[in-house]
Amino acid sequence: MALQKSQRKHSAPAGHIALHYLKTLIDELPAEEKKLPPVAEMARAAGVSIPTMSKAIQACKKSGQLLCTPGQGIFVARAIEGSGGLYSVEKSVSFRFRAKQTWMRVSEEIEKCILNGEFRSGMPLPIYKELRRRFGVSYATLRKSLQFLCARDVLQPYKKGYIVHGPGKRKSSARIALLMPVEPNSVFRRNDGLDTELLRMIEKACAKAGVSLRLIGISGEVHNPTYRDLATSRPLDLSTLKGSLGVIKLENRAREKRYSPVMNNLNQWNTPLAVLDIAGEWNPPSTFITRPHAKVFRISLSHKPGKNIAHYLLKLHHRTIAYISPFHRFTWSKKRLEGLQSVYAAAGIESGVYVCTSEAIDSRNAFFNHFWEGKALPWPGNTAGDWWAKLPLSFKMQKEKQILYDICDFYSEGAICDLCIPLFDKALSNKAITALVACNDSIASMALSYLKTKNIEVPEHLSLIGFDDSLSAFFNRITSYSFNIEAIADAMLNFLLRPDSFTDRYPEKIIDIGGEIVVRESCTAIEQS
Repeated sequence: MALQKSQRKHSAPAGHIALHYLKTLIDELPAEEKKLPPVAEMARAAGVSIPTMSKAIQACKKSGQLLCTPGQGIFVARAIEGSGGLYSVEKSVSFRFRAKQTWMRVSEEIEKCILNGEFRSGMPLPIYKELRRRFGVSYATLRKSLQFLCARDVLQPYKKGYIVHGPGKRKSSARIALLMPVEPNSVFRRNDGLDTELLRMIEKACAKAGVSLRLIGISGEVHNPTYRDLATSRPLDLSTLKGSLGVIKLENRAREKRYSPVMNNLNQWNTPLAVLDIAGEWNPPSTFITRPHAKVFRISLSHKPGKNIAHYLLKLHHRTIAYISPFHRFTWSKKRLEGLQSVYAAAGIESGVYVCTSEAIDSRNAFFNHFWEGKALPWPGNTAGDWWAKLPLSFKMQKEKQILYDICDFYSEGAICDLCIPLFDKALSNKAITALVACNDSIASMALSYLKTKNIEVPEHLSLIGFDDSLSAFFNRITSYSFNIEAIADAMLNFLLRPDSFTDRYPEKIIDIGGEIVVRESCTAIEQS
């Protein structure tokens, strides 16, 4: 009896859970976005009742943090910085609601594991003994959680346990359409970038569900985009996608915002729509927010990757690190830096992150467009002499554009490296630095090569870490942050094939799936004196 009273005393009331959810939601809202979701949607996401969420909103309204306009919605009055403001609201308001029941908490944890790809679609869950040990609950509580998830069609009984409910096999004629902006007359590059890995994982997830993937390229004028099937290079009408099970719209860079009219065309029918926001710079238009069965799957916008790397480096006792990025014009680079700085500041090391950044580079496409205009880079037909002219026409037709991309990559890599050298030198000038954090694996690989020219050994003299977990990080044995690409692809496909069930489980408009650090030989702990 005493143990039960102790547990009840220390359990978080539902009202406090609602307040914590509001704080997290406001913190993660983009600066330009002020309106909060409907009360019912927030209550469902926080796992509390609508009256509880309403009372939490009223508490924030009284403290001046939210504005409630009848008929228009709930708006952020000012950003909640830190937690002082929120905790002062918690202490001033009395909540008399029951704490969230244990079986419901376990259900939410299992759903989070499914979303993050730890428990994959079509795969059985661990045995009861392992699940009980992991969540610290009784057999009866665990069984109630699993039965609840079965009722919601998240799990299904399998032999003596349970299996994660997948999208299921479809007819061979079923299709998912993937729309992506491309340059006119372009072909895909053979690289190890994040977008290429995503395409492969999306195709793999479609194959598992028995669904074919159709790639559609978008190009043309700002207000009059054109579409073509990338498999046949033939133009097509977007209305032909009406029969698709779902549509994935790829948003990779800020320049692709010029194709916003595409969203208006897609809104003409109610096919489920998933926007894959790779760079984290796409702002959903109002037509998207009000559209049913539409979600944004973001990869790199949040502070989480930077925070995770900062926690990892602090565990290895790296108290002074350098962040290197020539791409600091982009939001994703700034978010990663802010994540690093917030964790070091919380640890009492205000100057623990030495900033070495530049906004000189817009994107690789600037180099590529420069090449297309014929202003700078040589072309084999002009510089290689007679050998190019003697090659068979069929060979040149097949290889010409790939050679073009290879040359473009060669020159753009060299130009980016030249811009990074001053950043590397700036980091090395600070003798207190024990680890370099590169904004992505490409820059980390350049840093590794540059450190070798300076006779600096990694990790003996300096640790090195990057983001993306690309092939370059694998072959160079660089520790890197993985964005859990396979889980993102699986989640998107589950949403497109079962939109009602997915939306019921994850009502948020923006889905952010966590990643993990892949530890390799480029990082080591600092010996403490």
